[in-house]
Amino acid sequence: MIYPKNAEPARAHALGRAWLYQGERALSGVQARWRVRFYGQVQHVGFRYTALYLARKVYLTGWVKNLSDGSVLLEAQGGTAQLRKFLIQLKSQPHIHIEKMDITVLPLQPYERGFQVKTA
Repeated sequence: MIYPKNAEPARAHALGRAWLYQGERALSGVQARWRVRFYGQVQHVGFRYTALYLARKVYLTGWVKNLSDGSVLLEAQGGTAQLRKFLIQLKSQPHIHIEKMDITVLPLQPYERGFQVKTA
């Protein structure tokens, strides 16, 4: 399931993947910051630079980096609809195989600019 841990998990779980698509017009102006930890075949497949490209394409700020356990950690900030669109596009990449995502909602960082790849 793709939903933030602290965003109505019972409702989001019941809706499943549809949660990503609901209310995009209504939520497009709502700003959020999500920390997402990706598990699966996410290293050595161009994941970070794909995330960089897709994040910039939908005007998100934040960063992405590899972790020593083989997972990837990402923080992204922008409109809720753009964050959802970003995750859908990232998950649909044929060379990336995401088995699990843990999403946490974080406080906004109002002065952050751009999206970057961090080194571990």
